[in-house]
Amino acid sequence: MQHPSLKFVKLQFAMMGLALFCGIIGLVNDGFSFFILLMFYTLSLSFLFEGLAHLTRQDMGVFLQQMIRAIIIILFSTILYF
Repeated sequence: MQHPSLKFVKLQFAMMGLALFCGIIGLVNDGFSFFILLMFYTLSLSFLFEGLAHLTRQDMGVFLQQMIRAIIIILFSTILYF
């Protein structure tokens, strides 16, 4: 039987891979600056899934820390992009 947090850990690694892919595309091609914003959004989703994995383990402190990180990344990247 799998631990309930395992699905969130898998999603976290998938979002980190997608963030890396979007970041490389955004850096290589100057015309695709939208990919940089998408990279920050997927990175914040990675933090969100990591926080949810800690929430299933009843670790509220780390959960709140990751949620704050995700919110800060979303806010500042959106403000700087637009």
